Amino acid sequence: MSSKPTPTTSLSVAETTELAERLAELSQAGLPLPEGLRAAAADADSVRLAGVLRMIAAELDAGVSLEIALGRLERRLPAYVQGVVRAGVRSGQLPALLTHMAAADRHAGQTRREIRLALAYPALLLTLMVALVLFVVFFVLPNMELIYDDFETEMPALTNMLLTSGHLIGAFVRSWTGIVLLGIAGACLLLFIFYRAVEWAGWSLANPRNVRSSVQASNQLSIFFNAIRCWPSRLLGTFPVVGSLLLWGQVASWARLLSVLVEARVPLSEALSLAAEGTRSANLADLSDRLAEQVRGGSLLSEQIRRLRWLPMSMVPITEWGEKSGELPEALRTVAEMYEGRVRLRASLVKQVAPPVFFILIASLGMFLLAAIFLPLMSLIRFLA
Repeated sequence: MSSKPTPTTSLSVAETTELAERLAELSQAGLPLPEGLRAAAADADSVRLAGVLRMIAAELDAGVSLEIALGRLERRLPAYVQGVVRAGVRSGQLPALLTHMAAADRHAGQTRREIRLALAYPALLLTLMVALVLFVVFFVLPNMELIYDDFETEMPALTNMLLTSGHLIGAFVRSWTGIVLLGIAGACLLLFIFYRAVEWAGWSLANPRNVRSSVQASNQLSIFFNAIRCWPSRLLGTFPVVGSLLLWGQVASWARLLSVLVEARVPLSEALSLAAEGTRSANLADLSDRLAEQVRGGSLLSEQIRRLRWLPMSMVPITEWGEKSGELPEALRTVAEMYEGRVRLRASLVKQVAPPVFFILIASLGMFLLAAIFLPLMSLIRFLA
């Protein structure tokens, strides 16, 4: 056994994906693993990942097999990867399973990029539109109001409507109710950012068994942080077009990962729990944990999916076919491919429709704001004349 100490900091999901890709590439290429791992460590951007690659290379140099070397690093890997490692060690097919897992992660990354590219342009334009309206309402029009007050004249109805809206918003923000609500919203946002930062660092406050012993969370704290993580995805899921796009992408990634775990002969209830660890959607992770509990009690996966209102019902017939035919991994891959295709189609549609729609909205908004600014000027000029 190698005398090198096992490191204590866990790899993030992105680092684990890169580790699996490196191992899969080297195994398929037939290159000497120790030298290849050291070369990969030299190119790695992450210090943690580079350290793990060097440790695996040192273990291999000492005569330890790849399966045992990865098994010793099991605690540094996310829970779903630990399941793949355990299954690979049992079956002797660890490199092949890592290849499948890396492929599933690549598909998930491609799906996320498709969604981000589709939503980035509309989100940017929407932010600019809101910022422009707020600037005009809170900085431009109040100065005009002061001028009109000096001349003791009334502003045009359109401009007065915007000013009244600004006064109402300002009064609400300065009220105790507004301060409390904004404070709660700000605290939730900061906690969500903190959670993501901790998750990126390789910890998991929503899953205390993966947190370092020095920062073990209580059940109440775990539930609290999980709720903070869940509300954005649940809120976005109610939006038209965007909600279904995000849900399809999340279900596709989850189904691909689940298919890898089931194909590795991980028991379905355990595979569902591990897939919950691997998904980036807290809402889907919660649903996957619920499915694991029901399947553990003897229920069929397709039956329980049908009872959950957050999952798309179009996946039920395919999952049911997979259970009846004994081809559940293939059925789950079919589900993933189906929703990946829907994501690509919807993302392409958004990319084509969003530019002209937002052009019309921005042009209309610009004309509205120009009218609100220039009508008072014209009215004031007529008054002075």
